[in-house]
Order: sequence, then C-alpha cells, then structure tokens
Amino acid sequence: MNGYVSRRTVLRGSLVAAAAGLVAACGSSGSSGGTSSTTSGIKPEKDGSTLDLFAWEGYFAPSAISGFEKKYGITVNQTYTTSDDDELQKVVAGLPFDVAIANSEYLPQIIPAGLLRPLDHAYLSNWSQVSAYFNNPYYDPGAKYSVPYAMAPMGLFYRSDVFPDLTGSWSDLWERAGDAPGRVYMIDDMQVALSIALMHLGLPIINPSQDDLNNAADALIALKPKLAGFASENTIQSIASGQAAMMPTYTGNVYTALSQAKNPGTMKFELCKEGQLFNSDTLTITTKAANPGNGMLFIDYMLAPENMTANVDYTGYPVGTTAGLSSYAKLVKNYPWLSVGTDLLAQPSHWEQGLTESQRPMWNSAWLKVQA
Repeated sequence: MNGYVSRRTVLRGSLVAAAAGLVAACGSSGSSGGTSSTTSGIKPEKDGSTLDLFAWEGYFAPSAISGFEKKYGITVNQTYTTSDDDELQKVVAGLPFDVAIANSEYLPQIIPAGLLRPLDHAYLSNWSQVSAYFNNPYYDPGAKYSVPYAMAPMGLFYRSDVFPDLTGSWSDLWERAGDAPGRVYMIDDMQVALSIALMHLGLPIINPSQDDLNNAADALIALKPKLAGFASENTIQSIASGQAAMMPTYTGNVYTALSQAKNPGTMKFELCKEGQLFNSDTLTITTKAANPGNGMLFIDYMLAPENMTANVDYTGYPVGTTAGLSSYAKLVKNYPWLSVGTDLLAQPSHWEQGLTESQRPMWNSAWLKVQA
C-alpha cells in the first residue's frame, strides 16, 4: 500500500478501462466470467510443486512462508509488485499467478471481467477467522473472490507540539495549515486529495456531481498557499524526519515512521469523522493460475491464527481476521490513536472506491484545475 507513484492516476485510469473492456467482452459472449463451472469449487489440495505468489515485497513473514513450504513441500516463487499500477496491470493482463494481491478499490472492475476464480469458503478450514464485515464487503459481495489481507484507513497525521487541539476533522487542514508554514502537506493523488476536499465541504465522495468536484478543486486551490507542497503517498520519511507537521496518510505509514523517528513523542494521528478512505489488499486466485489448489492451501494456511499473527507482527498492518485484529491491537497498545476497528467499515463513504469510465473525466477535469 506504500507503492504509489506520481503517474498512478493516469495509468490506473487506462488499466481500469482495459478491465471494463474485458467486462464488455465477457458480457457479449454470454459468459459469467470467473463464475463458470470450470473455475469454481477449488479444493485446497496440492496440485504441483510450486506456488507463484504476486505481492508486495516483505508482505508475509518469512517464517510463515517457510512454514508453508515445509508443511506442504511446495516452493513459493514470489514476484514483487512495484506499485499499485503494476499490481493492477499484471492482474488485468491475466498473468498466471496462483495467489495475487488485489486491492479492494479495483475488485468491482476486475471481478466482472472474469480475471479471478471464485473461492468456496467451505473448503477453507480457517474461514471462521474472517471478521464479519469481510464476509460481505462492499467491493466483493459475499466475499466470493477475495480474502482480506492488510488494510489501512487514511487519516490526519500531526505533531501535537505544533497542533495541540485538533478537532478530528478534515477541516483541520484548512483551518490550521497556516499555523505551521512550510510543514503541512496534501497528498499528490487526484482521488485522495479531491475526496478529502469533498469531505471537508460536506459533499459526497460517492458519485459527486461536476459542481461538487469543482467546488472541491476550488477548496484545494484556496489551501495551496498554506501548504509546503503536494507529497507522495509514501509519507514515512517526511513524518519520521519531522519535516511534516501535518499531512494525510495511512496508519501503516505512521506506525512505521514511529520506529524510525528520533522524537516520536509528539507524533499523533486522528481518524477524521467525515470518512477515512479505507482500502484493503486481498488474497485472490487468478483465473489462469497453474496451481489453484496450492493457492487455496496457501490462503487457508495464512488465515490460521498463528500465521496471521506472524504476518501482522512482521508488516505492522491490521488484517480483518480475529487474530489479525488482535495482533495489531497489541502492536499499537502504546499508540491507541492508531487503533483500527471494523465498526466504521460498513459505511461506503469510509472506503476509497474505484472510478468508473464515466466518472473519471469529471474527476480529471477538476484535478486539472488544481494542477494548473
């Protein structure tokens, strides 16, 4: 989730459009994509000596990977994604990964395109570990194609010695940015920045009108003179170094920065009441997986409490399982403001959602105003 690049918005738009084309092709042929009988009912049975895993580098505890290999005699071959764009591109291209990380934002587009195999929960002995929300998330109703993995909400990082009395609102950015000239940043991402501005104005982030988006752009333009600049979503260094006194970011970035900072005592984080732009990476099995049985074995193994605990302790991100949330709570017990529960997840306004082909030109038009 830290792999964003400046070209993310443009590339993601073209890749989602490619997925939309696949959806159209599937629909025109009368096929139901990944729900066909040839790709359903995958049993967790060894069907080869290797497993091709596509994920972020360092996304699984080495002990969990080696434990899986030893238990099943399966060699895990890892291909590392370098960015969200790379992640989406390889899934849309239909590369034959047995298990692939897919972000919740993209699943509503790529599932109808038949790029992923359905997962039968009855075959997963550890499915009971999955928390209630992720049994039926907005991005994959019925969790038919995805298993939750690392998730993170976006909120507002700040230093309490500079901002001792924030209100838990995105409006704090607009109202307080002038208190720390040169140390307040906005995220350089079209959807994130405009969504934050929409929430600040009390406007919807789901299906906003062009007028709503233009008003959000105007709000960002008004904020610009108070900002040090627009920053990459990989905000760890800016936070840890003390360069940033306030900026939007994900909980995982703040947790990592805490371990690197020389003066972590004044580092704080607030989940803003208007919405958090949650996203969750998920474990999926691609339609063209060479060893889907091995993929199911891997997913079931990682859902086991002891393995999920190892993964959360290693990555520092919460996962929507009983053990995943419990382990994360222990990690951040000294930082209660980093706690992540599941009570907010059921509200669509708290999630970052993928833009449709018709929505994207409206957002692009508003973002061009900000960039200009």
